[in-house]
Amino acid sequence: MHDIADFFRGHAPFDSLGNEALEGLASSVEIEFFAAGARIIDSGDETARFGYVVRTGSVELMLDGRLVDLAGDGEMFGFAPLLSEDPGGLMAVAAEDTLVYRIPADVLRPVLERPAFVRFVTQVMTKRLRMLAGRDPEPPLFSGGRPVGELIRAAALVCGPSMSVQEAGKRMAEAGVTCIVVDTGNGLGIVTDRDIRTRVVAAGAAPETAVSEVMTAPAWTVSSDRMATEALLEMIAHGIRHLPVLSPDRRLLGVLDDVDLLANERRAPFRLRAAIARASDAGEAAEAAAELPEMVIALFDAGLPPAAISRAISSIHDAVTRRLIEFAQERLGRPAAPYTWLATGSFGRFEPFPSSDVDCAIAWEGPDDLELRRTMVTRAEHVLADLAACRFPPDTNGVVASNPLFARSIEEWEHAATSWVEQPDRDRGLMLLSVVVESDRSGERRGRRSISRGCSRALRIAA
Repeated sequence: MHDIADFFRGHAPFDSLGNEALEGLASSVEIEFFAAGARIIDSGDETARFGYVVRTGSVELMLDGRLVDLAGDGEMFGFAPLLSEDPGGLMAVAAEDTLVYRIPADVLRPVLERPAFVRFVTQVMTKRLRMLAGRDPEPPLFSGGRPVGELIRAAALVCGPSMSVQEAGKRMAEAGVTCIVVDTGNGLGIVTDRDIRTRVVAAGAAPETAVSEVMTAPAWTVSSDRMATEALLEMIAHGIRHLPVLSPDRRLLGVLDDVDLLANERRAPFRLRAAIARASDAGEAAEAAAELPEMVIALFDAGLPPAAISRAISSIHDAVTRRLIEFAQERLGRPAAPYTWLATGSFGRFEPFPSSDVDCAIAWEGPDDLELRRTMVTRAEHVLADLAACRFPPDTNGVVASNPLFARSIEEWEHAATSWVEQPDRDRGLMLLSVVVESDRSGERRGRRSISRGCSRALRIAA
């Protein structure tokens, strides 16, 4: 049995199992040999009673007479019907003399239903669907390892600030692009087709309105030597769909949009952010946030590295939190003092998993009197309750803004931090200091890591 367990240990999806689980799986295995051309699974089978792993040889997997996959050494087949309780019509034929491990359904099914196996199942099924569609089973969906300068397809469409939105829209339509860059003389602005719909048509602005009146300025830009992964994360974090690309000497080279970076079906982060922004209450925000696991799988399938996926999760968390802070303000009114909502822990480090809990704190301007602290804690309780409904549960150790330890005025935070440095063994000083330092380190990378710089101002990531 040890030989079989060692074999499983070296192949997905079994490589994530512990020793005890592997030994249990190996003890249930039946070894079978099939000559070339022999049927291992018949499409007419009424029930699925086994899953199979190829030890040596290869197996063709057919559906309605079409090849959908070829399983080689260490690869598993016949598992899909075990999850759906449906025969599925799949036929497996030995492509050559083949030795397989046959695993009973009642042993294999609990293993496949583990969350860690979702990625494996998704990859295999996506590959087979693409082969059915007659496409490359491993398409280059994501260009993350290339500089953005290499991804530019055409020169940017550029206009002056005095051009009318009607003329700008006409030129965009003629060029087949979705944005126009505005050269203001001392910087760049940008007008997108969405801006024309929302800031001109919906707002009832005149066609003669100058683009300078509706543009976003300064435009968020990216240097041509930045990697596509980094550019994509900037777009997700800031909720934008277009990035002007600049040469090292600051010349405009072109404009990237999200389609340049990801295949159309992999634009889940942008759709999710848009759904969160459109949410009219916490319930709708929770419905949108429920798509986060699917987004993570889509990004993985698109080839993003784990660190980039964690950054994308952080961006969605920030978008949800901002929206929920707005809902809290609608319920509770404007705060008595401007405040900053700080993301700490794994979200502060841009390193969360989909199941990570939320660590956070609040710092406000003004006095640290009991009444103001009480109102801030109450506000935090509302936001955290809504975050939990959005599948961002609060930290179980109480490192959250609703805990008075993590709700302080800026002056009190500074005073407390000084005392923790001087006496780290008093009043949990070392633990509290680690929270502050962690947040500060995040701040060194991207400015202060905050989500709301006071509800009396526009909600944003503070620079």
